[in-house]
Parts: sequence; C-alpha cells; structure tokens
Amino acid sequence: MKKSVYLILFILSFSVRAQNIIAAAELKAENVSEVRVEGKFVDVYVKKGDEVYFKGVIRGNGDEGDYRFDTDVVDSTLIIRVIRTKNNYSWKNSRIKEARMDITIPGDVKLDIDNSSGDVFVANLRVSESKIEATSGDITLRNIIANLEVETTSGDIDIADLIGDSEIESTSGDQEFENVKGTIETRASSGDITFEDFEGDLDIKATSGDIDLRGGEGKLKVRTSSGNIDGVRVALTGDAYFDATSGDVKIDFTNDLDDLNFDLNATSGDLEVGSRKGEKRLIIERGEYTVRGTTSSGDQEYE
Repeated sequence: MKKSVYLILFILSFSVRAQNIIAAAELKAENVSEVRVEGKFVDVYVKKGDEVYFKGVIRGNGDEGDYRFDTDVVDSTLIIRVIRTKNNYSWKNSRIKEARMDITIPGDVKLDIDNSSGDVFVANLRVSESKIEATSGDITLRNIIANLEVETTSGDIDIADLIGDSEIESTSGDQEFENVKGTIETRASSGDITFEDFEGDLDIKATSGDIDLRGGEGKLKVRTSSGNIDGVRVALTGDAYFDATSGDVKIDFTNDLDDLNFDLNATSGDLEVGSRKGEKRLIIERGEYTVRGTTSSGDQEYE
C-alpha cells in the first residue's frame, strides 16, 4: 500500500550527447522514515542533512533511454532504483564516465543500501540503525553514530569514527577500523582485518588473513584459520580468546601480566608469557581476566 507523501520531484531521463548526460534525477521528500537504495553500476554518497534529498546523474556515450532513476514511496519508505532499460546483459556497453547518487537524510531516517558494481561512501550519519551492502565495490564510513549491518562481496570496508554496535562481513577484501566504540562482530573470508583505537567488545574471525589490533580496550574473541594475530597496546576489560590455526599470536598488553590468567595450547609451537615459557600447554593462574590461546601450527607470545 502506497502512502501519500509530499514530494517535490524533478526527473530527467534523456541522452544529450553534447553534455554526455544519459540520465538524471532530483528529488526532495517529506514524511519519509526510511531511504532504500537499490543501485547498479553507480557510486552512492550519503551524508546528514536537514531533509531527504536525492540527486542522481549518469554520464557517458549511451543511447537515449538506456538508463533511468526510478523513485517510489511505499509505506513511508523512499525507494531509489537505477534501471537499465536496454541491453540489460551489459552495463558497460554505454561507456559510462560518471554514475553517482548524492543523498542527504535527517537523523530520524533509517538507511538501507544494496549496491552492485559501485562504491558506497557515508559520512556524518546519526540514525538508529543502518544496513549497507555492496557487491563488487568498496564501503567507506566516516563519523557515524548508528547500529550497523555492513556486508561487501569483493570490496574493502573502511570505517572510522564509529559509535554503535555493528555486524560486519566481507567475502573478498580487507577491513579497517579506526576510533570505533561499541560491540563489533566481524567476519572476513579472504582479507586482513585491522583495528586501531577501539573501545568495546570485539568478535573477529578471518578465514584467510591477518588480524592486527593497534591500541584499544575491551573483551576479545579473535580467530583466524590462516594468518597471524598481532596486538599492541591492548587493554583487557574482560576475558580474551585467541585462535590461529596456521599462524602466530603475539599480543602486547597494557595490563600487568601478573593480573591475568593464561590457558594456552599449541599443537606445534612455542608458548611464552613474559619470562615464562612452555610447549604444547601453559597454564598460569594469578589474575582477574583469563587469556585463552590456541595454535595448531604457530607460536604464542604475550607481553
């Protein structure tokens, strides 16, 4: 059921070869509680604004009517789509020079992006929750206060200045986090994961890639099947678990080692906690929080 809302809508969909504009659209909307983007072969830029506003443009050497921007409002949700009307099997036939959406949303509007073959950049966002997906494209987030769901297939994820709980997943690409606060659960099938200046509980798993922790505090669960786990300036505020199937674990704690318990296992590798060393199994009971570590083929070193 479509809900009547006030729209100021200007839509152009034409080919002007002198200007290389294949399709363009501009829209302002009121009484919208969510913006949903279904993009194809476009870059999406979102930032905070006083109103819901959208502007899209596609430039290239395509034919008239090859592309268009569709907008619709259903139950207070503004839906923005990119439609390829001709030769849908090949988006690149039009030799696109520029394809982008620029969107602003107020703080009380949810954001849902599903983009293919294009990057997503979101900045200065203050919302209760947001879901962002990209297939064959990077996701960059800056200065965000929101609970997030972020997923990319064949693309990197770069997040800085985040406050909120998040679920992150990437199939083929690196993940970088800087100055993040909240409970974060992240997965990477093929790629490295880096956290710098974090505050909150982390649940990290990499199938094939290294994991780096560069300054931060929280309760940690860190696992990689093929890669190393490295940490410096790490402060535990709860228990920690490190698991490297094929790789080394090396963590430099800001906690006093005498305040920590250790329960370490290594199938093939050395174990070291400060000046104490062991092989296959090392147990130290003397503190409040417990560090558990497991390696199948690799060393463990804690300082």
